[in-house]
Amino acid sequence: MKRLLTILLALCLCLAAAACGGDSKEDTTAAEEAAESEAPEETEEATKAETEAPATEAATEASAALTGTWVTDPTSGGVGQGESYTLELREDGTFTMTAEFSSTSHSAEGTYEMEGSQLTLYPSTVDGQASEDPEGQREEGSLDGDGRLVFEDDGLIFVPEDAASQEPAETAASITDLAGSWKMDPACQETSGMDAASLVIEADGTFTITLEAGGETQSTSGSCTVDGSQIVLTSQDTGVSEEGVLDAQGRLQMEDGDLIFVRE
Repeated sequence: MKRLLTILLALCLCLAAAACGGDSKEDTTAAEEAAESEAPEETEEATKAETEAPATEAATEASAALTGTWVTDPTSGGVGQGESYTLELREDGTFTMTAEFSSTSHSAEGTYEMEGSQLTLYPSTVDGQASEDPEGQREEGSLDGDGRLVFEDDGLIFVPEDAASQEPAETAASITDLAGSWKMDPACQETSGMDAASLVIEADGTFTITLEAGGETQSTSGSCTVDGSQIVLTSQDTGVSEEGVLDAQGRLQMEDGDLIFVRE
């Protein structure tokens, strides 16, 4: 009997060991299958993160390049008499735009988004009043190859405030470069004291300038000479000469600085 019990006990131990071994194998197999099923998801997430990272970095760099204060280019066709616009873009994605007119001023605040070279402004308040439709009132612009912000719908062109405050650099010119019709830059109307002014330069080196002020109009003709970036207009009637320069923005600045001509 003892021998039989001993044999039965040995068999029980063997069965128990076999059962434990089987469970271990099943657990190992289940763990491997779970790891394999999770691996593709982890790989997909890693690939997605790697793809999104450069785009996020590019957007951040673009926004950083825009951060600061921008002012309207005085040669911008969308700027009328006595008008000036200032746009401040902040690192936190908010903006403030101020429009100054002869006797009034207006402002708008909100958020902005930059996608590639495209800039979109979403105003949340206009003149201190909450905007009912920021999406509908959005303004869209783009950063051009010269580093300017161009809002085509409004005809406004913004340049960095630091660049606008720099003295314009002179550029070389010739009679051929200058030939054509010019008009007074609206931005200098108040400082020049003129209501209007026009200048026509012919390819043969002659010119006609017309000035309007206080309801009176005066015209004179003469010869135009160019020496590098220096321009000299000499009246055939009085012999008086007026000097100027062609600046880096393609404007004709007369020597007193109060009268500036831009192409029509």
